[in-house]
Amino acid sequence: MSADTTPGTPSLIDEAARRRFEPLGAPANRTHPTLLPPEDDPAYLATLEELVVIDMEFQSKTAVVRAESYLSLFPSLNQPHIVRPC
Repeated sequence: MSADTTPGTPSLIDEAARRRFEPLGAPANRTHPTLLPPEDDPAYLATLEELVVIDMEFQSKTAVVRAESYLSLFPSLNQPHIVRPC
């Protein structure tokens, strides 16, 4: 999964959600969709993608991380421009 970090590209990420999420740093984070904006919010998908990337970073410190677990929780992430083969 990848977030667009191109300089000058406007971000749709809900930064308040990201700031609430990062300090939690616990494996259960990905089960807390209440941290996300509503699904009909234009920032939903970009924020979800960013939070999953952060969660994968936390998870990878203690376990093998598989994108499939996130895709089953959040099917809207299963798009070619988000999930890229390694």
